[in-house]
Amino acid sequence: MIEKIIDSHQHFWDPYRFDYFWLKPDDKVMYREYLPEHLKPEMDRAGVESCVFVQANHQLAENDWVLDLIDRIPWLVGMVGWVDLTQPRVAE
Repeated sequence: MIEKIIDSHQHFWDPYRFDYFWLKPDDKVMYREYLPEHLKPEMDRAGVESCVFVQANHQLAENDWVLDLIDRIPWLVGMVGWVDLTQPRVAE
């Protein structure tokens, strides 16, 4: 039996594209882009075939960005995005 390994919880972020309340410019390790091209070599080394993105901020624009990534990157197979569930028009 061939097993498929899927990372079900992966974050990407780009502090030059979006604001992240938890990310501060003085954090020399975290304050930079963490994008799919940075992750792929690590996935290959670990034998991980695909992954699912989980939201990193509270902006609908991030959903659009990640949906575009999913369209272009075959190993990015899903997304847990963000939406404000308290909004009256949330279904739209």
